[in-house]
Amino acid sequence: MGTCLPARSSDPLPARTTITGGTPDGGSQAETYLTSDLYAQFKSICGGCHVESSLGNFSVTASTFPTVVDQTVYGIITSDDPSVYMPPAGSPNAMPFSQRASTDPVYQLATLLNQ
Repeated sequence: MGTCLPARSSDPLPARTTITGGTPDGGSQAETYLTSDLYAQFKSICGGCHVESSLGNFSVTASTFPTVVDQTVYGIITSDDPSVYMPPAGSPNAMPFSQRASTDPVYQLATLLNQ
């Protein structure tokens, strides 16, 4: 039976990405979001108007979310026009998208939807 000797090399060995969670070049991987995760976030932010009821003639369910919440909806969420943006002007948390902080739940939802 042979003896296993330590490797001798001046070449660095990259970390195994399955252990470190990074990419082969050493960078970090983007988080993976399931459609169900995005729907849950949408429901927690917009659900009072667009899941539990259909205000504005717009209603979403878990099964319709992937096809109904599209680029048009993203455009409405990220609008700065008070006649368009969501939540609508006059309701709590209503404001132009450009004024939302990165910690704002609507901003975070829009960022994830855009990805």
